[in-house]
Amino acid sequence: MYYALRFQVLPGPDVAGTAARVAEFCGDHGIGEVVLITGGEEVWTAQADEDV
Repeated sequence: MYYALRFQVLPGPDVAGTAARVAEFCGDHGIGEVVLITGGEEVWTAQADEDV
């Protein structure tokens, strides 16, 4: 079985350390892929009819 994880990393002074701990966790638990998301709670401000 293949697992993938999406994980939000909050801005701060130890982003690299957090990413390293997530990678270690995933390796230890057989999670083959992780996507680190930053700014996941930011508001989308583009209008639907704009070219983005």
